Amino acid sequence: MKAFIRVKNGTPFEHPILEENFRAAFPDIDTEALPSDFAEFFLVDAPDLTYAHLNKNHPDHVSFNGGYTWAWDVTPMTPQEIADKQAQTESAWLASGGPSDWALDVETCLMVPPIPMPTDGKKYRWDFDNRNWIEVS
Repeated sequence: MKAFIRVKNGTPFEHPILEENFRAAFPDIDTEALPSDFAEFFLVDAPDLTYAHLNKNHPDHVSFNGGYTWAWDVTPMTPQEIADKQAQTESAWLASGGPSDWALDVETCLMVPPIPMPTDGKKYRWDFDNRNWIEVS
């Protein structure tokens, strides 16, 4: 999927615009010969941070292949940041009325039920009243 971004004083400005939206907003601009105040923007996915002990900062725009793209800043959390995040997750869970028998998964920093979800390929949801998984049809 192609995208474009406005450039002001040699710096990307605002957010990338998907090609279809760009063509609708600027029908007179030839995307194969962009004026100097636009550049192609190469979309990249944010890094997968399933490991909860990483900080993801907002991406920076960087020059790339004649256009621009995002550069993600991912840094490991300090031991104190990890402990703070874990404590905040648990206290927010309990403050919201989450059941006290759920436990913190220290690797993902998510609260998990006392009974693992079945792995038989079916869809389930947690029933808070009965404290068990219910199959969703």
